[in-house]
Amino acid sequence: MAKILIVDDEVEICELMKSYLEARGYNVLVANSCKDTTPVLKQENPEIMLLDRRLPDGDGIDLLQGIRKFNPTVKVIMISAYDMSEKDMQRIQSLGVLKFLRKPITIGNLNAVLESVSS
Repeated sequence: MAKILIVDDEVEICELMKSYLEARGYNVLVANSCKDTTPVLKQENPEIMLLDRRLPDGDGIDLLQGIRKFNPTVKVIMISAYDMSEKDMQRIQSLGVLKFLRKPITIGNLNAVLESVSS
């Protein structure tokens, strides 16, 4: 199964998703800030990243822009509790974001999206 990096500042949500995904056979890593994400990506090279839009130390879109300079292949699913403007949606598409999930994320939505990007 794929290696997944969850990047979200909500620690409880990360742990719940991690437990669920590990039970399904995924190898799951977690980062809770922009600062913690880049080292994990460089060291672990996950195939899929669930990336929150708003992190305590920055914007997930800005983080992804930097990530694309050294990792153009990670499959990214952007997550957010907030609506995104048309400009932001165009920006994430230009950065190769495959899907956008609105919080709260249901297990059904998570499964469907992971299946679609894993194939």
